[in-house]
Amino acid sequence: MSGGRTLHFACSCGELAGRLVDVDARDGTHIVCHCNDCRANLVALGHTDPGAEGVELFQTTPDKIKIDQGGENLALLRLSPKGLMRWYAKCCSTPLFNTTSRRGMAFTGVSAEIIKNHEAELGPVIARGFIKTPSGKVTHEGLRPMLTSMMGRMGKSWIKGTWRDTPFFDETGTPVREARVLTREERAAAFMGLSQT
Repeated sequence: MSGGRTLHFACSCGELAGRLVDVDARDGTHIVCHCNDCRANLVALGHTDPGAEGVELFQTTPDKIKIDQGGENLALLRLSPKGLMRWYAKCCSTPLFNTTSRRGMAFTGVSAEIIKNHEAELGPVIARGFIKTPSGKVTHEGLRPMLTSMMGRMGKSWIKGTWRDTPFFDETGTPVREARVLTREERAAAFMGLSQT
């Protein structure tokens, strides 16, 4: 049964745009990730490291994502050969989505920044991951509700078969774009660009 909201998204130049469809409170989790990889991805794409602010994401399933225009600008970056798949708009280097490398794993992290009026539309942040403490260790906030929601959505997607509906993989499970994998030098430069906060 549908009936959730439609949230519109676009890259920073507007060439690539689309919608998140039938989204309600059970269809996504608003989080902030502070991990070095998410931050280095921004640096690799030519953006400034967000530092202690982290990277704001909306976790949902791929079937919710519909690209309406500029699909030819969808591109794929990986920080390493087996790293997370990080989709972006090649027209303006806007980070868009994160996925695993498996079509059947119905998980997508959507960059909150691309969602129109995301501050109002996504509600409060319920989890923060990889927060650096003064001692240098890493901690997480809201990890249990985040994982519970994520696993529930993935399970529901498997039961309903909606995991097959994805803009990121073809019928054989092959990514729709060939990944650009950072060289060791490019990866090192991206991580060197991170602040120490």
